[in-house]
Amino acid sequence: MQVLFKGSFMAGMGSYFLDIDLVTVMIGYLLVHSGRPGACVYAFFLGMLVDLFAAGVPGLFTLLYMLVFLTIESGSRFFDLQTIKGPMILVFVGAFIRQLCLVGLLDIFAYQVHFSSSLFLGCAVSAAVTGLIAPFVFALFDWIKTAWLGQERESA
Repeated sequence: MQVLFKGSFMAGMGSYFLDIDLVTVMIGYLLVHSGRPGACVYAFFLGMLVDLFAAGVPGLFTLLYMLVFLTIESGSRFFDLQTIKGPMILVFVGAFIRQLCLVGLLDIFAYQVHFSSSLFLGCAVSAAVTGLIAPFVFALFDWIKTAWLGQERESA
């Protein structure tokens, strides 16, 4: 049950309190640089891929990642994803909603997950850390893209 709930790199390291969601950050990045279709396709197919390898309810992660996409896309009307503050807020909200919906859906599907203050705090801290690293990951991806395109131009 713990693997389904926190099936991430951090859980493999023994930290069940902090769950950094890089998929949510990537959805936000693709929304900025590839537009709605690219981010939507990424969220849908990555959700399907996770569902394929997860031993949980079929379609759960597809639903969650599409919900993250819709949250970030809807929020981008109010916050600019080109600034530093915009990605931090929207990725935080997307990650937090994903985690709360995951807990709620697992509870509905009889996995005996109960809401508690420590679970809520853990979700909030994980979403906050995910939101805080979003601008740095955006900058890293931009640097990689610039370096990659620079090498292609030199070789041509």
